[in-house]
Amino acid sequence: MKKPFSYLWPLTKTYDSQFSGKLEVTWINGRKVLDSKNANYSYGALHEVLDRGLANIHADRATSVLLLGLGGGSAISLLRKKYGYYGKITAVEIDQTIIDISRKEFGIEEHHPLELICADAEAYVKSQSNKFGLIIVDIFLDLTVPEQ
Repeated sequence: MKKPFSYLWPLTKTYDSQFSGKLEVTWINGRKVLDSKNANYSYGALHEVLDRGLANIHADRATSVLLLGLGGGSAISLLRKKYGYYGKITAVEIDQTIIDISRKEFGIEEHHPLELICADAEAYVKSQSNKFGLIIVDIFLDLTVPEQ
């Protein structure tokens, strides 16, 4: 019932994040999006930009993928559903609230094999010796790209 009604009036839930401040999950025009105060985190305009970028990548669909920054998981959804990637995806997200939202609101755990790691991306990368066939960097704190 939420989808049809969202064409008339957006339906929003809010979450508090220690990293991004207030986050909003909104049903609008038949789809669910994740936004911070000033930026779209998943399934909005950034989803479309990411889709265009992924369309130009021709990596092995069985390769392991490292995703730095999770949001609602729209990158994972695109990789699995639209582009047919079936290798393991490791998503590193500093904000446990975002991980919880991606699980509860966006059903991210349906996209196996998947490993969700709550950690600082820079520290994670420095600590790893694993190799990945594709690395996607999608790290924002509201409108800010962290300096590192």
